Amino acid sequence: MRSPTWCARWSAAIAAKAVSGVHKPDEPVRLHTGFWGCGAFGGNREFMTLMQLAAAFAAGIDEVVFHVPDAEGEMPVREASAAIEEFLRVSSAATHPALIAWVQRKGYSWGVSDGT
Repeated sequence: MRSPTWCARWSAAIAAKAVSGVHKPDEPVRLHTGFWGCGAFGGNREFMTLMQLAAAFAAGIDEVVFHVPDAEGEMPVREASAAIEEFLRVSSAATHPALIAWVQRKGYSWGVSDGT
């Protein structure tokens, strides 16, 4: 038997596929996301947010809606947003290789699983 969480994720994926062709070019593209890989896999919340924001920027996404579990979850999102702004401010060329090198110099470390 599948878990309710798995079913909810699967249903969301099917719904996203179903409506993805409905986008109208004159409407802004909103990306809804969260701390993917930061629970059971122990991902660094700021780093994962930074990577998602960078990917959204590179893809030309108009707006990122970042869902957090509580007020404490807002801090890594703010820090990642500030980091992206810093990168764009100090980088002479906002290229993928420049971003990767800049992130490596930041020295992010992987977290610890939360047991979920």
